Amino acid sequence: MGVERLFKSFLDNMSRQGSNTRCYTVGDMQNKSVKQNSEGEAKAKPEVIKIGLDLHARQVTECRQLDGSTPKPAQKWDPWKLLNQVEEWVQGGSKVYSCYEAGACGYWYHRELIKCGAVNYVVAPRVLENQRSKHQKTDRLDARALLDNLESYLRGNRHAMSIVASSRSPWPGVSPEPGNRRPWGLVATGDLEAV
Repeated sequence: MGVERLFKSFLDNMSRQGSNTRCYTVGDMQNKSVKQNSEGEAKAKPEVIKIGLDLHARQVTECRQLDGSTPKPAQKWDPWKLLNQVEEWVQGGSKVYSCYEAGACGYWYHRELIKCGAVNYVVAPRVLENQRSKHQKTDRLDARALLDNLESYLRGNRHAMSIVASSRSPWPGVSPEPGNRRPWGLVATGDLEAV
């Protein structure tokens, strides 16, 4: 009975206040960087953007998470257009973290993301969680699984991803220029930098 009375009192107060009542979500209260758009609607600028990328020669599929919100649906981009978007986010004051699996495309996209100001990780390819449980493999699911692993890694789970290259250099002590190759001793001794 006490809860019902409390709820009824709440509803009565709401109806007395009428249209002056405003509802806020938790995200609105926590985010301090809010801009007003032309229609007067508040638009929040994210402080941290995390991106999981599935990279191919002609396209990149990205799954993005703004601050701590639910990840957005995966989208396909032209690789250069996504780089321009990342640069805009960084110039707008957002911290951008990204990751993609090492593969045939090499490290050129890694170097370009770093030039744009993103913190990028190239990770060792492995069977991702969605492939193991659902026997599915799509670019969209891969990008989402990489994003989930990136978020876990950034929260402190250093086993979520095996880093092959970070924003500092693809290999410790080796310049990230295209002509350089991985020193084989690093693989055997486990001297790869843990970021």
